[in-house]
Amino acid sequence: MKKYSLRESFCVVLVMALLCCAAGTAKAQTIQGDLDGDGFVGALDIQIILNNWNQLVPVGDLSYGDILPDGYVDLSDLTFLLLNWGQGTLPTPGGDASLGINLNELTYYTRELAFVDAVKSARPWVSTNPSGQPFDTGQTVNTDANGWPILQSGQAAQTLMLVDKPGAYPTGTYTVTFDGDGELDFEFDASNVQLVSTGRMTFQVNSASSSGVLMRISRSNPSNHVRNIKVWMPGYEGATSSFHDLFIQRLQPFGVIRFMDWQHTNGSKLVSWSDRTEPDDFSMDTTNGVALEYMIELCNELGADAWFCMPHQADDNFVTQFATMVRDNLDPDLKVYIEWSNEVWNSQFSQSKWVNQQSGSNIFSDAWFQTMAGHVANDFGIWQNVFSGQTDRLIRVAAGQQANVWVTRRLTEAIAAEGGEYDAISCAAYFDHWNAKFDAGTTVQDILDNAINHTIPDIYTGFYQDHGDLSQELTNRLGREIPLLAYEGGQHYTVHGNSAAPYYQAFKDVQEADGMYDAYMANMQAFDQAGGSLFMAYNYVRKQDQYGSWGHLQYQNQDPNTSPKYRALLDFNSD
Repeated sequence: MKKYSLRESFCVVLVMALLCCAAGTAKAQTIQGDLDGDGFVGALDIQIILNNWNQLVPVGDLSYGDILPDGYVDLSDLTFLLLNWGQGTLPTPGGDASLGINLNELTYYTRELAFVDAVKSARPWVSTNPSGQPFDTGQTVNTDANGWPILQSGQAAQTLMLVDKPGAYPTGTYTVTFDGDGELDFEFDASNVQLVSTGRMTFQVNSASSSGVLMRISRSNPSNHVRNIKVWMPGYEGATSSFHDLFIQRLQPFGVIRFMDWQHTNGSKLVSWSDRTEPDDFSMDTTNGVALEYMIELCNELGADAWFCMPHQADDNFVTQFATMVRDNLDPDLKVYIEWSNEVWNSQFSQSKWVNQQSGSNIFSDAWFQTMAGHVANDFGIWQNVFSGQTDRLIRVAAGQQANVWVTRRLTEAIAAEGGEYDAISCAAYFDHWNAKFDAGTTVQDILDNAINHTIPDIYTGFYQDHGDLSQELTNRLGREIPLLAYEGGQHYTVHGNSAAPYYQAFKDVQEADGMYDAYMANMQAFDQAGGSLFMAYNYVRKQDQYGSWGHLQYQNQDPNTSPKYRALLDFNSD
């Protein structure tokens, strides 16, 4: 056991007392004595000295605490820290980033298995004949207000569910319940279809293929039409929760859920509250997205904060009703993040073109920013009014562009000019190969080496720091913390639909490579060290294809240990 001199013992006691009362540290540039790289000479640096006391180390190796390099960690290094205690830069808001995730768009072929009632993610009805052939006659399927078919004479209607989930949706006995007078048929993976009693059937799925289940209404009495059909997953009939257990389980580690894709934000045509999807509607696979009630229910069940995107064309009544429903039904202990549309700077999206039209100007002009900021300020003001008395639950997000902090800065200036307020700024936090010239000879290791040794440290870290600096600047100017958030983040290796790209297979293979874990950790740590407060991964479960490999799981029932991307999120979250 190390024996200390009287003087050393006094210093150690003093240091331990300081450790007990030390304030939190912050992220900033490295200075002499800042051993843990947090931009501040403080208690954590002294802890490094104590942990390595009297060790003989390579001269100049500061990682051990040898600040005044003589080859030893000793009293001289400790004295230096005490004399320079508290030096560093002003604290940067954020840091120690928490973790959230984006959900994927909900469709009949989505690999997220969200609902215990499979009909809730069924595709829109198509018209057919009672035999089911042809699959779609092209006739209109008339429906009631909730989307249940009212058949014409000789007409049938059919839909698909659980498609493109080979081996990834439950086998066993499915129970079907429905109201009305008519007949249902089930095909594809469904077998041994049985009519149990009026309005009650069962069928068996012995093997889950990519075909899924076809459901057909072959007869329906127009005066008492078939409606309220539910296809219960095995063991879930009458469940109190709308959501499948595994859906909840795999989302449990994430503290915030962003519903941008569930809301069909990109290209949304929603204007009036009366046009929204409601929970009693036939399916949530609609152009207007999932019913808000289900999003609220999901967050309440998870105990996760909600992140919503306001449709760019929504009128004031829509925004007011939306905010009111959230205020009255979301668990009061949970927070709500609000963003106006999504990536309005991205000219491929119709919301960007819409702002062009509204402003009568091109993207990024003064008039363009003024028009966009006017809508942002208006909607944020509505939310502020609705949440009067509990605005501490509300985080209004001014979202900019990852690679161009000027866009984010210009948006905040324009919001302020319109008399609006915001509570946080945001950018994306993706990494990819940047401008590397990949070809048919590109290997998985080439991709990983490029990310870890070049693009993350040399390019993306700078983008994050630019936004971290803006976050600090706004915090100082406004006198309240304006944290930095990442509305989306993760890998961004895509061939943009060109499956003939010579490195397409390498882009797919790298997703499951062990080194992707290291790339993810490096990227998230870079965002964290720039002052980031919240990292929203994009996205939960999604199939790999020529448009990208966005899913952190390819199937909901994939073993998380086989996905380096999902594992990295969990490990980052536990740090």
